[in-house]
Amino acid sequence: MSKTNELIEKTERYLLGKKYASSMILRYRSEWRRFARHCEREGIPQPNLAFAEEYLEGIRTTAGKSDSCFNITNRGIRMLFAIESGIEPPARYCTKNKARQPKRFLNQYEAYIKTQNARGLKTPTLEGKSCMARHFLIWLEDTGVESADAINAGHVYGYIACHTCKTPQSRTGILYFLRDFLRYLCDSHGTAHSIRRLFPTIPANRECTLPSAYSPDEIAKIIESIRDDGECPLRNRAIVLLAALHGLRIGDIPLVDFFRLISNRSTLPSRWEST
Repeated sequence: MSKTNELIEKTERYLLGKKYASSMILRYRSEWRRFARHCEREGIPQPNLAFAEEYLEGIRTTAGKSDSCFNITNRGIRMLFAIESGIEPPARYCTKNKARQPKRFLNQYEAYIKTQNARGLKTPTLEGKSCMARHFLIWLEDTGVESADAINAGHVYGYIACHTCKTPQSRTGILYFLRDFLRYLCDSHGTAHSIRRLFPTIPANRECTLPSAYSPDEIAKIIESIRDDGECPLRNRAIVLLAALHGLRIGDIPLVDFFRLISNRSTLPSRWEST
């Protein structure tokens, strides 16, 4: 087992012992696994805090996360190394500095936000667009783009390439934002009109997410996947049966136990494989 996975298991045991909410542990686990995949791609079997800080800085500048989402990522990753060192994790790991703002593109950024506010969009939508616009413009500045009329297709595709590790639905969301934002730059800030034609259609794979409902055959496969030789098989079967028969919501089920008991994907419905 790699050191990264050892850190993850140790931290999860710590959080379970501290009676953290199952939903919060699941959220952290998602960030830990993303970090573990990054370590594997970079060939780092034993990551240290310095490497983790580089990873976090990369996310801050290119990933397009909102500040609140980044704080969760930041806390989850730093927690791995705090617990490894025997340090009690602090209550919060919020970033101390304000979100970085684009410099050369500040006027374009502020004007875009004003147009989105005028559309009467809901606050979460506005925050998401603001965050993605900020990260895209900062990336352009770091790449050396001097002005909006200097943006070309190579810059756009280069930015998209920075998000290959994201989930398919996240990448699709970025493409939709880029299409909207680039058309705004073309209409209002002198960006070449050829950029408008970059995304005539945006493919989306609906099978890449867990479906909201399952057929009787799929439910039978899930139940069958619960092995008698596993941990607490009767409890595990009872959890799944109660969820299937009574339509329990995610928040009504102890998620840590639920996802552990169905972790053997070889026997689950095939459309789970892409998640």
